[in-house]
Parts: sequence; C-alpha cells; structure tokens
Amino acid sequence: ARRLRDALDQSETITDAFNAAGYGSSGRFYAESTQLLGMTPSSYRAGGDAARIQFAVGDCSLGAILVA
Repeated sequence: ARRLRDALDQSETITDAFNAAGYGSSGRFYAESTQLLGMTPSSYRAGGDAARIQFAVGDCSLGAILVA
C-alpha cells in the first residue's frame, strides 16, 4: 500500500503511478488500489476531496467509543 501511495504522490499521471508501483495492467491496478486506499486513485490524488466518512459513537466497558 505504501508503494502505491508513494507512486500516486510522485507521478504526474495515474498511468505513470501504476507503472511505478509495479502493476502490469490497469485493470489489476484499479481493482487493488481501491481496496488498498479505500477510494479510487483519482480521489486519493485529490486528497480525498468529496469523500464521505460515516461514523458512530457509543459506550463500551472502557468508556466512549467512536467507530469510523
């Protein structure tokens, strides 16, 4: 995952990033990158702009808990 993030941060294009990260095909890159990053590569490069994070707050035996 780190190699993927580094490639996306340092490459000019998504195509350059998937080549730099060692992916042989764009299909494999997109399938794995969304799973590893939790968002599409273009959303990651945009800093997660417009990403929606859902969360819940509750109590447990240790006190308050937040789950995102």
